[in-house]
Amino acid sequence: MLASGGSALGWAVLQAMPQSGSPAFATFFAALAAGLYAEIAARVRRRPATLYMIASIIPLVPGGGMYYTMLSSLEGSTYRSVELGLSTIMTAFAIAAGLAISNVLARMVFSSTIYSILKKRKIFQKPDKL
Repeated sequence: MLASGGSALGWAVLQAMPQSGSPAFATFFAALAAGLYAEIAARVRRRPATLYMIASIIPLVPGGGMYYTMLSSLEGSTYRSVELGLSTIMTAFAIAAGLAISNVLARMVFSSTIYSILKKRKIFQKPDKL
């Protein structure tokens, strides 16, 4: 149930972004939001973030773009198939980039937060320079 929240969040961000520009741009921010949600849910439930990320990106996967690329290719419309293919590839790369950046951001935030808590409790201190 918790994993479906990331899907809903990603889809809501995708629908909220103006589609006048590139669909890959909107998909990037949707994947970023879904990835951050997955990282937080993974920390809360103490499970791997991949479990939540996979469920979160399913609505973002450009399945229709892949279908229409192949259809136009089989119909002989080379220009249209290349156009749709490039758009689909850009959308797929946007999903990958959004998830990668969300992973990096989560690691930066959580590692600094955990470090500050441990430092306040004097459990862990940086070694002195020699």
